[in-house]
Amino acid sequence: VKMAVSELRDSKEMDQLVGSRGLVVVHFHAPWSQPCQQMGEAIEELARENQTVRFVKIEAENFPEICLKYEVVAVPTFIFLKGGMAVDRVDGAHVPELAKKTAAHSQTLAPPTSLAQPVPAAKEDLNIRLKGLVNSAPCLLFMKGTPQEPRCGSSSWGFCGTLTV
Repeated sequence: VKMAVSELRDSKEMDQLVGSRGLVVVHFHAPWSQPCQQMGEAIEELARENQTVRFVKIEAENFPEICLKYEVVAVPTFIFLKGGMAVDRVDGAHVPELAKKTAAHSQTLAPPTSLAQPVPAAKEDLNIRLKGLVNSAPCLLFMKGTPQEPRCGSSSWGFCGTLTV
């Protein structure tokens, strides 16, 4: 059976995906974004190579509530769902990282039994992700909450601080 990449049409489909068994890779994209178009081609290939993984595209601007839930702030972003939980992500157009994480998560079909268990690789992935975010722009804003609902007690604007690199 050839697995095709499907396009999410409504929020109910997302609820079904979250509750489904196996690995689901959700590609948050925008049709006007060249990196998203390139990554769309990459996930088509990954779908052919990984028959047990379900790949779904979601036009981010049409589903702001889903983007907020999964903390998607830029496209392309890929969220890995397994056992009803988001277990990993790839931010940006990084085909090798997407392929590596798809392979790793498709090998381990059982979700982690407890989030309290130490996962050394997760800390390393977080450090890699943070380094990528810090190096992605000349100015970086750290804030608690969301832009719509800032939760920073030190400022009425929700501004917590910037780091210029």
